[in-house]
Amino acid sequence: MLDSFFSSSMLYAIFMGGLILYFLPTLIAVLRGHPQKVPIFILDLLAGWTMVGWIVAIVWSCTKFEGDVRASVPPTPKS
Repeated sequence: MLDSFFSSSMLYAIFMGGLILYFLPTLIAVLRGHPQKVPIFILDLLAGWTMVGWIVAIVWSCTKFEGDVRASVPPTPKS
């Protein structure tokens, strides 16, 4: 009984680890606040299994992007 518990726990851990590794580009994009996180997820979901698609997705999720660009207004002088 204890043997089956450990083997099923190990299979669950391997499955979850594989799932996290598979969606690593998506996780990186979400954690970085990447503006293209949805297309990265779609690429990862549909082409991640090809390994080329996974590499493209992870490179894309790690690319530099301009953050929230806002125009700054100079402070008004006090008189």
